[in-house]
Amino acid sequence: MIRSAILAVFAAMLLCAACSEAIEEPSKNARRVALQYPEPELTEFHKQVLTSMKLPFTVEIRADGEAVWWTPSDKAQEMEVQMRVSQYAFVLKACGPPQLVTPETPAGTITSC
Repeated sequence: MIRSAILAVFAAMLLCAACSEAIEEPSKNARRVALQYPEPELTEFHKQVLTSMKLPFTVEIRADGEAVWWTPSDKAQEMEVQMRVSQYAFVLKACGPPQLVTPETPAGTITSC
């Protein structure tokens, strides 16, 4: 009885160790995404969104501007980042100074001025 309990605990520890290693390893199928905006203000906001979501990113300086690269965990996260920047651009163009839009503002929450 004690022997089977010890084996069960040992097996659970091995399983948990394998799970945490798998989580820490970067996926070999990870897809990096880059976006480049025509206006520097949108690029800066994009970086702020990624920082607020604790997503690491890199910046590539190109002749026509900066490209911001990051690795989304899935398509939904990729779209959330892009939509937050689009929402900011909408408010900036349609409403004037974007006082109510922060990098933490979820996408789709501001649809009018």
